[in-house]
Amino acid sequence: MLQENLQKVSAPMFKFSDCRASVHCDLKPYEQQQAYLPKQIQSRLKRLLMVNILARIRVPFGFILAGFYFFIAHPTSLGLLLGGGLAFLGMIFRAWATGHIRKNKQLAVTGPYTFTRNPLYLGSFIIGLGFCLAGGHLLILIVFLACFILLYKPVMKAEEEHLLGLFTKEYPDYRRKVPFFFPTRWPKHGKKAIFRLELYWSNREYRVALGFACTLVVLFWKMYYS
Repeated sequence: MLQENLQKVSAPMFKFSDCRASVHCDLKPYEQQQAYLPKQIQSRLKRLLMVNILARIRVPFGFILAGFYFFIAHPTSLGLLLGGGLAFLGMIFRAWATGHIRKNKQLAVTGPYTFTRNPLYLGSFIIGLGFCLAGGHLLILIVFLACFILLYKPVMKAEEEHLLGLFTKEYPDYRRKVPFFFPTRWPKHGKKAIFRLELYWSNREYRVALGFACTLVVLFWKMYYS
């Protein structure tokens, strides 16, 4: 009942769209209607408001972090080998996940989604750890972990609530069986599905591969010419 009320109240204010779900909202009606909502619904809307703010600052903040990273990075041959290898594994894990996603049409429960409910974010986390290692500076790792927790954890929580609204019957059972982020157990069984390359392309996951390649090029350039 609470989920139905949330959907009715938030329908004119919020629009969700992402690989599984991301949040974009019109903030003006929020202040007008907040006082008339039950406290539990108000709490959810406040969380969505915060996620909307984070979604708006992620791109410009990402450019700032990239500049900081390349400025402070001190790559070495060993660091690039180990860190680049780890980042490559994270990229493959993300690519595997995108081959099982049908945006907001079908709940993804196959492939890496049998291990974690957020394989895309886990893949991004592994990529980030890899490039922290390749960057060769402890401060990079500290900043990365802080930013990931502050920026992405609230987004993952909000996306999960959106999925609960979309898949009211399937998602509660899926959430009960599969860990939120880090895999903690081997799945006993699951639906079999083939990785579909057309989903990889339609989800534009190739952009991650391009970013991976460009980052390696810049790190190699800095190692040999700076």
